[in-house]
Amino acid sequence: MEDIVFEFFIAALPAFFRRDIQNITDNVSERNLCGRLLYYIERELKQTELADYHVDNEYNRKQGGQVKTIINNEEIVVNITCDLLIHSRGEAR
Repeated sequence: MEDIVFEFFIAALPAFFRRDIQNITDNVSERNLCGRLLYYIERELKQTELADYHVDNEYNRKQGGQVKTIINNEEIVVNITCDLLIHSRGEAR
């Protein structure tokens, strides 16, 4: 799956660079750039067998609507928000 996601990213980059170069060179926020890149990745995704998946930015939920967490090196539960995520939003696939 990791290779497929990387392929979507690589396929989306030329259009992203072409259409959003001004945002990049103006050094707009990472959130803005992730939101723009999301659009191009989603376009690539919709042409594949993974068309039912979603591309979200600033996503912070997991199954059951709970806040997404990880356990850090000190064994402490930490809330996380993904910059950019390709996922099913917990729907069965």
